[in-house]
Amino acid sequence: MLRITKKVKGIFGRIKGERGFTLVELLIVLAIIGVLASIAVPSITKAVNSAKEKACQANIMAIEAAAHLYYVDNNTYPAKVEDLKDYFKDSEIPECPFGANYEYKIDSTTGEVTHSHTPQQSQ
Repeated sequence: MLRITKKVKGIFGRIKGERGFTLVELLIVLAIIGVLASIAVPSITKAVNSAKEKACQANIMAIEAAAHLYYVDNNTYPAKVEDLKDYFKDSEIPECPFGANYEYKIDSTTGEVTHSHTPQQSQ
């Protein structure tokens, strides 16, 4: 006696019992990943830029603190930022987290530090 069984197709045209994913299922997964990436990337970029801005502010505060230490040691504020190298680890003035060139100015009466930065020239 011959028994003929009919295979039943599943929801995406898959034959019941077969393994693997159909092209439609893979495309749906890719679309979902694309939507999630388009949501996540701007948020991550914003967080990175915010962290760099805070690092820049921390650098300025560190330079101001070094200027005040210089004042305690020398009874005058430094004329230029390079005079503060001995007050930093490895004698290095903090660098811009954005990859720009810092230009610091120290007020000789208050020790307040102002800065400006210009984007680095790509070579």
